[in-house]
Amino acid sequence: MSYITYNLIAKVENNRDALIEALTKNLRYQYVHEFFTPFHGVVCQTNDNLREVPFTQFKQEQFNNEADKIYKVENQLRDYSIELSKSFTDAEIAFIHVDCFGGKCSSNGFVVKNGQKIYENDGGHSAHMDILKKISADYSGWHFHPFTRNFYSRKAGVKGGIVGDIVNFTLPAIWMSFDMEFGKNPSYHIAVTKNELVVEKMNFFEFYFMKIDDQWLKVLGTIFDDSAENLADMENAISENLLGLEYQVQFDLFDGSFQKKIGTLPLEFGFEVSQQSYRYKAFNERPFQFHPTENNSQQTGSKQDENGEKFSNNKKGFFNRLFRRK
Repeated sequence: MSYITYNLIAKVENNRDALIEALTKNLRYQYVHEFFTPFHGVVCQTNDNLREVPFTQFKQEQFNNEADKIYKVENQLRDYSIELSKSFTDAEIAFIHVDCFGGKCSSNGFVVKNGQKIYENDGGHSAHMDILKKISADYSGWHFHPFTRNFYSRKAGVKGGIVGDIVNFTLPAIWMSFDMEFGKNPSYHIAVTKNELVVEKMNFFEFYFMKIDDQWLKVLGTIFDDSAENLADMENAISENLLGLEYQVQFDLFDGSFQKKIGTLPLEFGFEVSQQSYRYKAFNERPFQFHPTENNSQQTGSKQDENGEKFSNNKKGFFNRLFRRK
Protein backbone atom coordinates (compact mmCIF):
# COMPACT_ATOMS: atom_id res chain seq x y z
CA MET A 1 0.00 0.00 0.00
CA SER A 2 1.31 3.46 -0.89
CA TYR A 3 0.77 6.81 0.77
CA ILE A 4 1.92 10.02 -0.91
CA THR A 5 1.71 13.47 0.65
CA TYR A 6 2.69 17.02 -0.30
CA ASN A 7 3.17 19.29 2.71
CA LEU A 8 3.61 22.99 3.40
CA ILE A 9 4.92 23.45 6.95
CA ALA A 10 5.56 26.61 8.96
CA LYS A 11 6.60 27.08 12.57
CA VAL A 12 4.18 29.14 14.67
CA GLU A 13 5.77 32.23 16.23
CA ASN A 14 3.13 34.87 17.03
CA ASN A 15 1.64 34.34 13.56
CA ARG A 16 -0.74 31.44 14.12
CA ASP A 17 -4.06 33.06 13.19
CA ALA A 18 -2.67 34.83 10.12
CA LEU A 19 -1.00 31.64 8.86
CA ILE A 20 -4.13 29.53 9.21
CA GLU A 21 -6.30 32.22 7.61
CA ALA A 22 -3.98 32.56 4.61
CA LEU A 23 -3.78 28.81 4.06
CA THR A 24 -7.51 28.11 4.38
CA LYS A 25 -8.41 31.08 2.18
CA ASN A 26 -6.01 30.37 -0.67
CA LEU A 27 -5.81 26.55 -0.65
CA ARG A 28 -9.32 25.14 -0.88
CA TYR A 29 -8.46 21.50 -1.56
CA GLN A 30 -5.84 20.85 1.09
CA TYR A 31 -6.04 19.91 4.77
CA VAL A 32 -4.86 22.56 7.24
CA HIS A 33 -3.97 21.45 10.76
CA GLU A 34 -2.09 22.80 13.74
CA PHE A 35 0.39 20.54 15.53
CA PHE A 36 2.21 20.85 18.85
CA THR A 37 4.97 18.25 18.82
CA PRO A 38 7.90 18.14 18.22
CA PHE A 39 7.42 21.89 17.74
CA HIS A 40 4.41 24.20 17.39
CA GLY A 41 3.50 24.61 13.76
CA VAL A 42 0.90 24.55 11.00
CA VAL A 43 0.82 22.01 8.18
CA CYS A 44 -1.16 22.20 4.96
CA GLN A 45 -1.29 18.88 3.13
CA THR A 46 -2.48 17.21 -0.04
CA ASN A 47 -2.65 13.44 0.43
CA ASP A 48 -4.18 10.31 -1.06
CA ASN A 49 -7.69 11.39 -0.01
CA LEU A 50 -7.61 13.79 -2.97
CA ARG A 51 -7.58 10.83 -5.35
CA GLU A 52 -10.92 9.63 -3.98
CA VAL A 53 -12.73 12.78 -5.15
CA PRO A 54 -13.60 12.68 -8.90
CA PHE A 55 -12.19 15.62 -10.86
CA THR A 56 -15.71 16.50 -12.06
CA GLN A 57 -16.70 17.47 -8.51
CA PHE A 58 -14.23 20.35 -8.37
CA LYS A 59 -16.72 22.95 -9.57
CA GLN A 60 -14.47 25.99 -9.20
CA GLU A 61 -11.64 24.50 -11.24
CA GLN A 62 -11.42 23.17 -14.77
CA PHE A 63 -9.56 19.88 -14.69
CA ASN A 64 -9.30 17.82 -17.87
CA ASN A 65 -8.99 14.47 -16.10
CA GLU A 66 -7.80 12.82 -12.88
CA ALA A 67 -4.11 13.19 -13.72
CA ASP A 68 -4.60 16.88 -14.49
CA LYS A 69 -6.41 17.38 -11.17
CA ILE A 70 -3.67 15.74 -9.13
CA TYR A 71 -0.85 17.52 -10.96
CA LYS A 72 -2.38 20.99 -10.63
CA VAL A 73 -3.44 20.68 -6.98
CA GLU A 74 -0.10 19.25 -5.89
CA ASN A 75 1.87 21.91 -7.75
CA GLN A 76 -0.45 24.58 -6.38
CA LEU A 77 0.80 23.70 -2.90
CA ARG A 78 4.42 23.70 -4.02
CA ASP A 79 4.09 27.09 -5.71
CA TYR A 80 2.06 28.66 -2.92
CA SER A 81 4.75 27.89 -0.35
CA ILE A 82 6.93 30.43 -2.16
CA GLU A 83 4.14 33.02 -2.38
CA LEU A 84 3.24 32.56 1.29
CA SER A 85 6.83 33.25 2.33
CA LYS A 86 6.60 36.69 0.70
CA SER A 87 3.76 37.58 3.08
CA PHE A 88 5.49 36.14 6.16
CA THR A 89 8.96 37.47 5.50
CA ASP A 90 10.43 36.48 8.87
CA ALA A 91 9.34 32.85 8.62
CA GLU A 92 11.12 29.89 7.05
CA ILE A 93 8.52 27.79 5.23
CA ALA A 94 9.11 24.20 4.18
CA PHE A 95 7.67 22.20 1.32
CA ILE A 96 8.11 18.42 1.72
CA HIS A 97 7.00 15.60 -0.56
CA VAL A 98 6.76 12.20 1.18
CA ASP A 99 6.31 8.93 -0.70
CA CYS A 100 5.78 5.65 1.20
CA PHE A 101 5.27 2.25 -0.39
CA GLY A 102 5.46 -1.22 1.12
CA GLY A 103 6.97 0.04 4.36
CA LYS A 104 9.69 2.12 2.66
CA CYS A 105 9.54 5.93 2.71
CA SER A 106 11.49 8.69 0.99
CA SER A 107 11.14 12.46 0.99
CA ASN A 108 12.43 15.59 -0.70
CA GLY A 109 11.71 19.30 -0.59
CA PHE A 110 12.97 22.78 0.14
CA VAL A 111 12.80 25.74 2.52
CA VAL A 112 11.91 29.26 1.39
CA LYS A 113 12.20 32.64 3.07
CA ASN A 114 10.86 35.89 1.64
CA GLY A 115 10.29 34.28 -1.75
CA GLN A 116 13.76 32.74 -2.07
CA LYS A 117 14.83 29.12 -1.64
CA ILE A 118 17.41 28.97 1.13
CA TYR A 119 17.74 25.17 1.30
CA GLU A 120 16.89 22.26 -0.97
CA ASN A 121 17.17 18.50 -0.49
CA ASP A 122 16.79 16.25 -3.52
CA GLY A 123 15.72 13.24 -1.52
CA GLY A 124 16.38 10.29 0.75
CA HIS A 125 14.67 8.34 3.51
CA SER A 126 15.68 10.97 6.10
CA ALA A 127 15.56 14.12 3.95
CA HIS A 128 12.54 15.46 5.86
CA MET A 129 14.62 15.61 9.05
CA ASP A 130 17.17 17.95 7.49
CA ILE A 131 14.42 20.12 6.00
CA LEU A 132 12.46 20.41 9.26
CA LYS A 133 15.63 21.29 11.18
CA LYS A 134 15.93 24.37 8.94
CA ILE A 135 12.63 25.75 10.24
CA SER A 136 13.00 24.48 13.82
CA ALA A 137 16.58 24.09 15.00
CA ASP A 138 15.65 21.80 17.90
CA TYR A 139 13.68 19.37 15.72
CA SER A 140 14.57 15.73 16.38
CA GLY A 141 13.22 12.28 15.57
CA TRP A 142 12.55 10.47 12.32
CA HIS A 143 8.83 10.04 13.06
CA PHE A 144 6.64 13.08 12.33
CA HIS A 145 2.92 12.75 13.15
CA PRO A 146 1.62 14.97 10.28
CA PHE A 147 3.12 12.53 7.75
CA THR A 148 0.89 9.69 8.99
CA ARG A 149 -2.62 8.80 7.84
CA ASN A 150 -3.96 9.00 11.38
CA PHE A 151 -3.11 12.67 11.79
CA TYR A 152 -5.80 13.54 9.24
CA SER A 153 -8.39 11.06 10.55
CA ARG A 154 -9.85 13.17 13.34
CA LYS A 155 -13.34 12.98 11.87
CA ALA A 156 -12.99 9.22 12.24
CA GLY A 157 -12.31 9.63 15.94
CA VAL A 158 -8.51 9.73 16.04
CA LYS A 159 -7.33 11.87 18.95
CA GLY A 160 -3.60 11.22 19.08
CA GLY A 161 -0.56 9.17 18.18
CA ILE A 162 1.99 6.88 19.81
CA VAL A 163 5.66 6.42 18.91
CA GLY A 164 8.52 4.59 20.59
CA ASP A 165 11.21 1.92 20.52
CA ILE A 166 12.13 -1.38 22.15
CA VAL A 167 15.74 -2.55 21.91
CA ASN A 168 17.45 -5.90 22.49
CA PHE A 169 14.27 -7.95 22.55
CA THR A 170 12.12 -10.07 20.25
CA LEU A 171 8.65 -9.62 18.81
CA PRO A 172 7.36 -13.12 19.75
CA ALA A 173 8.03 -12.44 23.44
CA ILE A 174 6.13 -9.14 23.25
CA TRP A 175 3.22 -10.94 21.59
CA MET A 176 3.27 -13.62 24.28
CA SER A 177 2.99 -11.02 27.04
CA PHE A 178 0.06 -9.13 25.50
CA ASP A 179 -1.68 -12.35 24.45
CA MET A 180 -1.53 -13.81 27.94
CA GLU A 181 -2.95 -10.63 29.46
CA PHE A 182 -5.55 -9.63 26.86
CA GLY A 183 -5.96 -12.59 24.49
CA LYS A 184 -9.22 -13.77 26.10
CA ASN A 185 -10.56 -10.28 26.76
CA PRO A 186 -13.36 -9.51 24.24
CA SER A 187 -12.52 -5.80 24.40
CA TYR A 188 -9.17 -6.48 22.74
CA HIS A 189 -8.11 -7.65 19.31
CA ILE A 190 -4.60 -9.07 18.81
CA ALA A 191 -3.06 -9.98 15.45
CA VAL A 192 0.51 -11.09 14.79
CA THR A 193 2.68 -11.93 11.76
CA LYS A 194 6.39 -12.72 11.49
CA ASN A 195 7.34 -9.06 11.67
CA GLU A 196 4.30 -7.17 12.98
CA LEU A 197 2.03 -7.19 16.03
CA VAL A 198 -1.19 -5.24 16.54
CA VAL A 199 -2.84 -4.91 19.94
CA GLU A 200 -6.10 -2.99 19.82
CA LYS A 201 -8.53 -2.04 22.54
CA MET A 202 -11.37 -1.20 20.22
CA ASN A 203 -12.50 2.44 20.27
CA PHE A 204 -9.81 3.30 22.82
CA PHE A 205 -6.28 2.73 21.49
CA GLU A 206 -4.14 0.64 19.17
CA PHE A 207 -0.49 -0.43 19.53
CA TYR A 208 1.52 -1.47 16.48
CA PHE A 209 4.89 -3.19 16.96
CA MET A 210 7.17 -3.59 13.93
CA LYS A 211 10.39 -5.56 13.79
CA ILE A 212 13.16 -3.50 12.21
CA ASP A 213 16.03 -5.91 12.92
CA ASP A 214 17.07 -8.45 15.53
CA GLN A 215 17.81 -5.72 18.11
CA TRP A 216 15.12 -3.13 17.42
CA LEU A 217 11.32 -3.01 17.47
CA LYS A 218 9.47 0.16 16.51
CA VAL A 219 6.34 1.06 18.49
CA LEU A 220 3.60 3.08 16.78
CA GLY A 221 -0.05 3.54 17.58
CA THR A 222 -3.28 5.49 17.65
CA ILE A 223 -5.31 7.06 20.45
CA PHE A 224 -9.09 7.08 19.90
CA ASP A 225 -10.27 8.10 23.38
CA ASP A 226 -8.71 11.10 25.13
CA SER A 227 -10.30 10.56 28.54
CA ALA A 228 -7.99 10.53 31.55
CA GLU A 229 -9.11 6.98 32.31
CA ASN A 230 -8.12 5.70 28.87
CA LEU A 231 -4.79 7.54 28.87
CA ALA A 232 -3.93 5.91 32.20
CA ASP A 233 -5.12 2.50 30.97
CA MET A 234 -3.03 2.84 27.82
CA GLU A 235 0.10 3.81 29.75
CA ASN A 236 -0.40 0.95 32.18
CA ALA A 237 -0.78 -1.57 29.33
CA ILE A 238 2.61 -0.54 27.95
CA SER A 239 4.48 -0.28 31.25
CA GLU A 240 3.14 -3.60 32.57
CA ASN A 241 3.82 -5.59 29.42
CA LEU A 242 7.28 -4.10 28.86
CA LEU A 243 8.37 -4.38 32.49
CA GLY A 244 12.10 -5.06 32.74
CA LEU A 245 12.79 -4.21 29.08
CA GLU A 246 14.74 -1.39 27.43
CA TYR A 247 12.19 0.88 25.79
CA GLN A 248 10.76 4.36 25.32
CA VAL A 249 7.18 5.22 24.32
CA GLN A 250 5.63 8.66 23.88
CA PHE A 251 1.90 9.45 23.84
CA ASP A 252 0.67 12.65 22.13
CA LEU A 253 -2.81 14.10 21.78
CA PHE A 254 -2.93 16.04 18.52
CA ASP A 255 -4.64 19.04 20.14
CA GLY A 256 -1.57 19.56 22.35
CA SER A 257 -3.41 18.93 25.63
CA PHE A 258 -1.41 15.84 26.61
CA GLN A 259 2.09 14.54 26.03
CA LYS A 260 3.89 11.93 28.09
CA LYS A 261 6.99 9.82 27.59
CA ILE A 262 7.66 6.66 29.58
CA GLY A 263 10.39 4.04 29.49
CA THR A 264 13.81 2.96 30.67
CA LEU A 265 16.17 4.04 27.87
CA PRO A 266 18.77 6.63 28.94
CA LEU A 267 18.10 10.05 27.44
CA GLU A 268 21.05 10.15 25.04
CA PHE A 269 20.62 6.58 23.82
CA GLY A 270 16.88 7.09 23.39
CA PHE A 271 17.55 10.24 21.36
CA GLU A 272 20.00 8.33 19.16
CA VAL A 273 17.50 5.54 18.49
CA SER A 274 14.69 7.98 17.65
CA GLN A 275 16.85 9.58 14.93
CA GLN A 276 17.14 6.33 12.99
CA SER A 277 14.94 5.71 9.97
CA TYR A 278 12.69 2.67 10.35
CA ARG A 279 11.31 3.04 6.81
CA TYR A 280 14.52 2.56 4.85
CA LYS A 281 13.53 -0.81 3.36
CA ALA A 282 10.31 -2.33 2.11
CA PHE A 283 8.91 -5.13 4.26
CA ASN A 284 9.76 -7.77 1.67
CA GLU A 285 13.41 -6.64 1.63
CA ARG A 286 13.94 -7.14 5.35
CA PRO A 287 15.40 -10.32 6.83
CA PHE A 288 12.48 -11.30 9.03
CA GLN A 289 13.83 -14.64 10.25
CA PHE A 290 13.22 -15.47 13.87
CA HIS A 291 16.31 -17.50 14.63
CA PRO A 292 16.38 -19.15 18.06
CA THR A 293 18.16 -16.86 20.48
CA GLU A 294 19.66 -17.43 23.86
CA ASN A 295 17.20 -17.62 26.72
CA ASN A 296 16.18 -13.99 27.09
CA SER A 297 15.50 -14.52 30.76
CA GLN A 298 19.21 -15.05 31.22
CA GLN A 299 20.19 -11.77 29.55
CA THR A 300 20.45 -9.80 32.73
CA GLY A 301 22.92 -7.33 34.14
CA SER A 302 23.58 -3.68 33.51
CA LYS A 303 25.00 -1.55 30.73
CA GLN A 304 26.66 1.82 30.86
CA ASP A 305 26.15 4.76 28.53
CA GLU A 306 28.80 7.24 27.41
CA ASN A 307 28.20 9.46 30.42
CA GLY A 308 28.80 6.61 32.82
CA GLU A 309 25.14 6.30 33.86
CA LYS A 310 23.97 2.77 34.56
CA PHE A 311 20.61 1.57 33.35
CA SER A 312 18.76 -1.66 33.96
CA ASN A 313 18.62 -4.46 31.42
CA ASN A 314 16.80 -6.88 33.68
CA LYS A 315 14.81 -9.02 31.26
CA LYS A 316 14.59 -11.63 33.98
CA GLY A 317 12.01 -9.34 35.57
CA PHE A 318 9.96 -9.48 32.37
CA PHE A 319 9.82 -13.26 32.36
CA ASN A 320 9.26 -13.57 36.10
CA ARG A 321 6.20 -11.36 35.73
CA LEU A 322 5.07 -13.14 32.57
CA PHE A 323 5.09 -16.64 34.00
CA ARG A 324 3.52 -15.60 37.30
CA ARG A 325 0.33 -14.81 35.41
CA LYS A 326 -2.49 -17.26 35.76
